[in-house]
Amino acid sequence: MRICAMPGTAGVKEPASLLRYCPLRKRVFGLDLGFAMTASGRRQGILLKRSVGSLLSNATRQRFSNDRSGVAAVEFALVAMPFFALLFAVLQTALIFFAGQVLESGVSEAARMIRTGQAQAQGFDQAKFKQEVCDHIFGLISCNASLNLDVRTYPSFDQVKTTKYENGEFVEDYKYQPGVGGDIVVVRAFFEWPIIMPLMGVNQGDMDNGNLLLASAIVFRNEPF
Repeated sequence: MRICAMPGTAGVKEPASLLRYCPLRKRVFGLDLGFAMTASGRRQGILLKRSVGSLLSNATRQRFSNDRSGVAAVEFALVAMPFFALLFAVLQTALIFFAGQVLESGVSEAARMIRTGQAQAQGFDQAKFKQEVCDHIFGLISCNASLNLDVRTYPSFDQVKTTKYENGEFVEDYKYQPGVGGDIVVVRAFFEWPIIMPLMGVNQGDMDNGNLLLASAIVFRNEPF
């Protein structure tokens, strides 16, 4: 015989034949489980408010949804590719502009040798003039086959051509004509800059091989030397 604390009673003895359940509650692994014991003291079964599997599944989902560890790594993985692509594109664009300014400065300094007659006096040819340009570009632009120079004289400024294209096509006809005192001279320089990464899917190159053609042109009249 078992004393059950039934509602409204203060400890009433009931026969064992009357199966009265005394509900007991216990928390197991953080879960609220409901137990029922018979009046005879023998365990007749466990009454669950819901199935243990469902409780464990809900608890697992709750713990997973509340777990914030690794969020930074996942977010960085999502933005890493576009971030680095944009970063390299910005660096590449900056290098292109810087290389263009370096080429412009180098050609301007070398062209002074022709304008003042020093190149003519020292017997410069196309190779020596190219080396003069290379001495002023600080190694940023390689002095190889990608760098080409064109020096021509014109009878008047109206006939001067400074463009790198003629009739929509690039003309690779390079000459070296420094002229004499009083001549109108055009010095042009062309360099194929390699494009490493397209700018967010847009290729910055304007040549068939994908490179970008950097150009510099200077027009002047030789001093009367």
